[in-house]
Amino acid sequence: MVWESILLVFLLGLGTFQVIASWADFKGISFFRHRIVGYVFGVVLIIGAFAWFFIAVKVGEGGPKGQHDDQALSTLIGGGLALLLTGFLPSIIKYRSYRKHHENADSSEGIEVFKQMTLLQAIHHRSNTLGKDK
Repeated sequence: MVWESILLVFLLGLGTFQVIASWADFKGISFFRHRIVGYVFGVVLIIGAFAWFFIAVKVGEGGPKGQHDDQALSTLIGGGLALLLTGFLPSIIKYRSYRKHHENADSSEGIEVFKQMTLLQAIHHRSNTLGKDK
């Protein structure tokens, strides 16, 4: 049941991150150009993950005893994989279209940087600005 829990958390995380990216207009971590597609993809992924998990996976066999470590591990692995995919996949998909744009980006800080840049562009931009400060 551990791999099913990892997959559930991964799909829920991925769907949630895409809904948030669409809602906050974070183009740099969204898989899609249009916000509505991001909303639909995220909601379908969330509903589909819950439906698959509770229909296909036998939950409750033997009760919750001894499953706490598995649940914590599933949450960490599934959520971490969803976070990594959300950061790196748009960087790969949007490499060419964002290459010129991020050179003229302002100095947004924090999560607001994803309104203009992908994760890899933000890392590259930040490393260049740190190198110029020295």
